[in-house]
Amino acid sequence: MIYDEKYFEIRDKNIDKTEWFDILKYLLGCRKVLEVGCGTGQLLLFLQEKGFEVYGCDISSYAVEKARERGLEVIQCDAHKLPYRDEEFDCVISQHLLEHCEDDTKVLLETWRVAKYRVIHIVPGHPNNDPTHVRNYYTLDMVNELINRFINILALRNWFGVDRVKSRIIRITPDSMSFRDIKVLDWIIIIDKK
Repeated sequence: MIYDEKYFEIRDKNIDKTEWFDILKYLLGCRKVLEVGCGTGQLLLFLQEKGFEVYGCDISSYAVEKARERGLEVIQCDAHKLPYRDEEFDCVISQHLLEHCEDDTKVLLETWRVAKYRVIHIVPGHPNNDPTHVRNYYTLDMVNELINRFINILALRNWFGVDRVKSRIIRITPDSMSFRDIKVLDWIIIIDKK
């Protein structure tokens, strides 16, 4: 499926804005924020209004155009290979991106690479009907498997071993809406880098 105008009309109407506040509370200490898979830029606008210096990227030319029309600094790229320098951003975030990616581990590693302090990803923990998902949703076991793949690859790349990587703070928690209605469970993955 192509991420076109029709897709974003539906997506923008159904976006869970309560997750924005979940993301916001984990951005403490961050100033320069990149959203990967930013779509038309709604979350970026929210964060900009809160005083953050925001940047975005998306694979969809339509979404990038719409975000730029909103005055946002957004580029078109594939999340599997981000065109940014190592540690270019204080924090890197995504809201429902990883389930769209063929190689979610590679995308997690890329977001880690360009983040200086923290990576925050929200993924669905409940079944849904989005035909663009590579993985319909993530169970807690699937999230843990993703984190373990991430840790093992990072340890091999850095030659400093799994124990040192695990000493980083990695948290997996349900989003705040999940506490009110378990049928809409989503997972927040927070990985502190320093």
